[in-house]
Amino acid sequence: MRTLSANWTCQTSSGDIEYDQELIDSMSKLIQEDIDWGILSAILISSGWTAVDAVLTTRSNDPGIVDKWFAENIKGSHRSYNGHWFFEKADDAAWFILRWK
Repeated sequence: MRTLSANWTCQTSSGDIEYDQELIDSMSKLIQEDIDWGILSAILISSGWTAVDAVLTTRSNDPGIVDKWFAENIKGSHRSYNGHWFFEKADDAAWFILRWK
């Protein structure tokens, strides 16, 4: 789950409301990414890909350990977004679940 927090105020001393354009742009971008991934994930699943929900955590000091594991163990294509993983090959999804979930 993705969270967004911000502090902002509206000033109405002149009767006009002032908006924080940077905040609006940031929130719009997050919403667009979520919509795009919602569409892409539906396409991947309808094409036979396997979906796995998992937030990866490691106890290693090596930040590349996940990338290394993927390079050594995953044979097909994969995509991920915000804790949602999609695997072209069901066997890759099974290995991923056994190792990371």
